[in-house]
Amino acid sequence: MDCWKRLACAIALQAMEDYLMLEPEEDREELETFFRSAFFAELCELDAERLIIMLKEEENPEDGILRCEELFESGELF
Repeated sequence: MDCWKRLACAIALQAMEDYLMLEPEEDREELETFFRSAFFAELCELDAERLIIMLKEEENPEDGILRCEELFESGELF
């Protein structure tokens, strides 16, 4: 993977981890807007709506972060 793809994936992964670290009642709207943005679509090939649903379904943030890291390692982010 080239350095630009790694950077793009790292940005996407950090946003996912930030989302998971917020409490469900906290304002996640800003990150959801980012996930739906054209910029995020350029960073990775994940479907924003499916990603948001997946993140909302995670009960344990640590498990969610591991799941996001697995997406990163598997190459599914791009």
